[in-house]
Amino acid sequence: MPDVTRRAASADEVVACISSGMRVFIHGAAATPTPLVEALSARTDLADVSLYHLHTAGPAPFAEPCCEGRFLSYSLFQDVGHTTVWGNTGGTGVANTGTGSQTAITVYGSVAAGQNVPSGNYSDTVVATVTF
Repeated sequence: MPDVTRRAASADEVVACISSGMRVFIHGAAATPTPLVEALSARTDLADVSLYHLHTAGPAPFAEPCCEGRFLSYSLFQDVGHTTVWGNTGGTGVANTGTGSQTAITVYGSVAAGQNVPSGNYSDTVVATVTF
């Protein structure tokens, strides 16, 4: 059996590779990596990091006033009314038949409550990797 302790790293070591301006996906629900989220939120040297997530569980230290300007957290939805969350389980995606050409699928975002960000229209690019 391999010795996984040789590859183990602390949460601080893991988030040390995050730089200002990066986009970070946070897994959601019961698999929210709370220690990593807390370590990332403690980094006072970061600015303009976008945090993408579907639905997180547990604390959200990145939305605290002390993190203002460092993180912009938003969830992804399938509809303009923000009622159907993009999921990572069967039945929560959008069916699409490929044509061999690039396909655009509209994704809607909603900024998490409690963040002090200017009102306005925001746009971003979300890349999905499809494995079959």
